[in-house]
Amino acid sequence: MWLSDEWARILIDLLGSSPVPKAFMLGGRPATPEGTAMMLANLRQLAEAIPRFALFRADLAGLDLVARGAFAAAIGTSTALRQVTPPSKSPGARQAIAEEPGPAPGGTHPGGRSLTIC
Repeated sequence: MWLSDEWARILIDLLGSSPVPKAFMLGGRPATPEGTAMMLANLRQLAEAIPRFALFRADLAGLDLVARGAFAAAIGTSTALRQVTPPSKSPGARQAIAEEPGPAPGGTHPGGRSLTIC
């Protein structure tokens, strides 16, 4: 898994001193519950240690990261908007997003389909 403890330390070392905003979008899922716990713990470390860190295409975990110091989080209002699917894995991914029905449930963001927290 790319967001292992070792990779989190490498990202913090590389990006911790950069003043520009950094947006992360996660693709794939850990195979085990332990892997999920490690990934979430490392995302929290990134949010706390990297200035102007943002998580895009997230679920409600984005709010957790904003509470821990993330600059922003973009929360997708549907499954298609909460994950990154490589084009090679799903040739119809772009079409599925384009065909998604109208505004978000509850009117979270009337003009779009994701909610950005800054």
